[in-house]
Amino acid sequence: MSDTTILVVEEPDISVVVAEDPTLVVVSAPGPQGPPGPGGASGASFIHNQSNPSATWTMPHGLPYPPAVTVVESDGTEGDPARSDPIAGLTILDFDGVPVSGIAFGS
Repeated sequence: MSDTTILVVEEPDISVVVAEDPTLVVVSAPGPQGPPGPGGASGASFIHNQSNPSATWTMPHGLPYPPAVTVVESDGTEGDPARSDPIAGLTILDFDGVPVSGIAFGS
């Protein structure tokens, strides 16, 4: 019996592993593409335009979850207000008593 092992793989995306025990060979290949997942929630993003400076922005958005929110203040800087989501579909931003105008992007 020879100690020589010959391994030929001619298919793309297939991996072949030969363990120290030459009687064990594992061959794996990717399976077929699964079906597409469900679509996202309708209106899965929103823009809140706060044109009048306010220390508190109340943002009804209709999303069934607390969204990620990015605030860009009117001077172009990114704001970092405190936030609360008291009920589904409503986010409140608090600018610590300082009236601010700008835009909030939520998703």
